[in-house]
Amino acid sequence: ETKVREIKESNSYKEPPPVFEMNWSNRVIVSNLPVVGNEKKDLLVKVIAKVLSKAAHPIDTQAIEMPMQDNSSQGFVFITYPSEEEAKTAVQKCNGINFDKKHQITVVSLEEFQRLMETPDEYKEPRIYSQSELKSWLTDSRGRDQFVVRFEDKTKVLWNDQISGVPELVSAGPEDRVWTDRFVKWSSQGTYLATLHSRGVVIWGGPGFEEMMRFSHNGVSNLEFSPCERYLLTYSGGFSSKYIVWDLMTGEDLRTFSGIEEPWGVFKWNFDGNYIARKGEGFISLFETPGMGMVEDPDGNKVPIAVPDLVDFAWSPIQNLISFNTKEREAKPASIRIMKVPSREIVSNKMLFDVLGCKMHWQSNGEYLVNLITTKHKNSTAPKDSQLQTFFIKKKGIPVDTVTLPNTVVIQLAWEPASNKFAVNYSIAQLTYRVDVYQIQSENLKKVGEAETRNRSILWAPQGGNFITFNYPQMKQNAEGKITFYSLKQGNVYEIDEKVHMNMNHVEWDPSGRYLISAYQQDLSTHSQPTQGSGFVIWTCQGVEIYTGAYEKFYQISWRPRPKSMLSEEDEKKVEASLTSLAEKYEQEDRKVKREAREAREKEQAVMKQEFFRHIEKYKKRWEDTASERASILGCTDEESRQRWKKITEPVETIIKVE
Repeated sequence: ETKVREIKESNSYKEPPPVFEMNWSNRVIVSNLPVVGNEKKDLLVKVIAKVLSKAAHPIDTQAIEMPMQDNSSQGFVFITYPSEEEAKTAVQKCNGINFDKKHQITVVSLEEFQRLMETPDEYKEPRIYSQSELKSWLTDSRGRDQFVVRFEDKTKVLWNDQISGVPELVSAGPEDRVWTDRFVKWSSQGTYLATLHSRGVVIWGGPGFEEMMRFSHNGVSNLEFSPCERYLLTYSGGFSSKYIVWDLMTGEDLRTFSGIEEPWGVFKWNFDGNYIARKGEGFISLFETPGMGMVEDPDGNKVPIAVPDLVDFAWSPIQNLISFNTKEREAKPASIRIMKVPSREIVSNKMLFDVLGCKMHWQSNGEYLVNLITTKHKNSTAPKDSQLQTFFIKKKGIPVDTVTLPNTVVIQLAWEPASNKFAVNYSIAQLTYRVDVYQIQSENLKKVGEAETRNRSILWAPQGGNFITFNYPQMKQNAEGKITFYSLKQGNVYEIDEKVHMNMNHVEWDPSGRYLISAYQQDLSTHSQPTQGSGFVIWTCQGVEIYTGAYEKFYQISWRPRPKSMLSEEDEKKVEASLTSLAEKYEQEDRKVKREAREAREKEQAVMKQEFFRHIEKYKKRWEDTASERASILGCTDEESRQRWKKITEPVETIIKVE
């Protein structure tokens, strides 16, 4: 068994065979029908079409397929409906009706039939996981973080071991099969790992990443966990596009939205998972979990929130407020409004003129909303100025302060987490940009720092204090991806270091803000050929490289999120105050780990050295045992052969210096 596994590991990676995918959601199976011969087959098909059309939607006989064997029907048929909704209606209205005096038919969807066929014959009691098991990675004595990687046909969860400098394996998934041939995604608080497959999603959890739940959704291409981790939203695109909201604990399909042509991203969870909202053309639909019914308006009607000329909306990160903006149309100005949920009360409304674009940015504590507005020249679509419009959410009346940056087009705005500071990035010359850091003071904005950079994008560390600017190469091989590390101290911006990662297309901070991953990820959907340089690099927040992982086919890397701290602000200050006294303790632990790692390496090297000398002695003995055989072939002994060569020493003079 061990030898077979070693052979499999040593084989070069082969592309997995293509997966045949077909959507069966519009097909049903009707069983418990009369059994007839070939001569009565057409008549029975007509009767089936008549009975089911009367109970549900009309169907044509061409949509009914009746399997025959040995000139006899099998008591069931397959029916293909024009849509999934009609198939669901047939299941609801036709299941259990009387076909004739002797037959009561059963109607189930083909997806449900497949699920029933996969159900084990023996009942296996589901395992109940305790919170300590589900959150066990948070109790690591060395405070390490985990990350997941997808490469070749493998998926691995690893510890970021900063002491040894080499990631430590946590899990490589089930031993008997490939973990997933698609991509993976962590839950919002890091409790679960979801793997995507052609027929649905599988949820894994616990210390050993055991399978916990399956969700059937053919062609699923994306998913999102609710912030509370009680619900799951899955999405499939294409001609049969649909969204499904699931109960993560029971596996129940709470609601399916079919035929939605909008791409992924039109549904957004609120901060605690009690609501989910959908953006439509001129409206916002609001649904309440777990029932997934539409939230009523003040008159008790279950109708969407009408928002003509809607552009986008965003939830507050700490309370049930929705901000949304509308576009300018003819004499009607654009606007930004803030609405309470579920009352639909508008608590702030700001008109905007000559607007080319608007992006809303909530502060992580929900105290402020800053809108990045790009204005345009009159009767033109050319950008003119940028405005930073700040809503003070916690102040009475929600006052607004606006700062205009003349003749400037801001590329990005990024909040420092849990802070009243944010950074903006804009171009000042060709391939040269400036980062300005602003701080909210009272009801005004004040610029507190700036830095010049060659990078277009900004990414703050999760704990604040540090940030990077970075550039992804522009769609060409062997191009430089640049990362510049910065520190923000007492309002001043300090550049720490600049690094290069060839072909980089992904950067991500770990939850602690101490480490950064940069990666060159290949597109998993294209199954492209092996690419030189694909893989990832782990950096410290000072830009020091601590590990490089190189793979021919590297698809994905993602840090495992951590839940928000449950400590109060006062408790956090106590912890910070005690860090100095605990520093020596942690340094001793680090020295111990480093010593153990060094001793392990030395022991391994000693074993390798002994093995090397054992091989030397083995081949030396073989050489001595075959001396007579060599002499008969060469016509001389080894000593005589050595004496045929002369050692000549010739002095060589080199002029070092002439004075």
